[in-house]
Amino acid sequence: MAALVTLRTAAREAPDGVDSKSPAAKQAADVARTVKEAGRRLAPRDWRWLRQLPLEDLNPEDLDRLLTGHLADAVNDARAAIRAAVAVHRDVDDATLLLLASDPEPEVRRAVTARILGAAGG
Repeated sequence: MAALVTLRTAAREAPDGVDSKSPAAKQAADVARTVKEAGRRLAPRDWRWLRQLPLEDLNPEDLDRLLTGHLADAVNDARAAIRAAVAVHRDVDDATLLLLASDPEPEVRRAVTARILGAAGG
């Protein structure tokens, strides 16, 4: 999973003005295809699979992508790091934030506070 961002970064950094038939351009196209395929494969997974994924294998960008569409399931995850990621996710609704504001873990409550302050421009 950590390699996903590395590949995405490599795809964006393909040099301009490179002949489309050169090895560098072909490699950049291969990287872009790999990134697209990885994103496609991650999207349809259900939460049962995602909740077994080790957090240390995920970077924040990948976690954000995986949570999209699974916020209702992820809010009840046993791992505080997942609940904190739900709190700062761009698609989280107010009812979920209220629920997470009373979470027993300080990490989750801090994430809710940061989200509210960020949304208010504070």
